[in-house]
Amino acid sequence: MNLISPAVLRVFTAILALSAVVILACAQDPAPSSTQAPTESLEPTAATPTTTPVPMPTVDRERVEEPPIGPGAEIGKGYPYSLYVHCGVRDAYFDGRRWMADPMLGNYNPPPGWTADDSRGVMELVREDLVVFKSVSGRTIKFIPWPSDVEWTGCY
Repeated sequence: MNLISPAVLRVFTAILALSAVVILACAQDPAPSSTQAPTESLEPTAATPTTTPVPMPTVDRERVEEPPIGPGAEIGKGYPYSLYVHCGVRDAYFDGRRWMADPMLGNYNPPPGWTADDSRGVMELVREDLVVFKSVSGRTIKFIPWPSDVEWTGCY
C-alpha cells in the first residue's frame, strides 16, 4: 500500500527541483545593487512573534482565501509573514492584493547584507493604503498599494 500517490510525489519532486534552482541562483555573486535604506521607520503596533513564522507559499499566492495572503486583514494586527527577497524587496502580496515596497530595495537581488532573518517577520495593515513589514532582525519596510497603471512583471 503506497502512502503517497504518484501525483503528489511528482509535485514534491518538482518543488524540490525548483528549490535547488533558486538556491543555486542565489549562490551566484549578485549584481551591483542599491544600498538605499528605507526613508521612514514605521513600527507595527503588534509585537514581533516569539516563534519563527512558517514561510508563506510562493506559488498560487492569489488563491489563498484568508489573511495574511487573502483579503480580510485587520488594521493594527500583525500577521506572521515571510517576505520574498530573492529578487530584492520589490513587492508583497498581502490582504488579497499586491503592494509595492516604498522604496524598492536590492535592484533585482537580495538587498546587500540581508539574511534569512531579514525575510521572516510580521506584516501589518497600518491603514488601507499602508502595510509595514518588520523582520525578526529589526528591519522595517513600508509598502503602498501597487499602482494600477504599473504592470507587475515579477522577478526576471
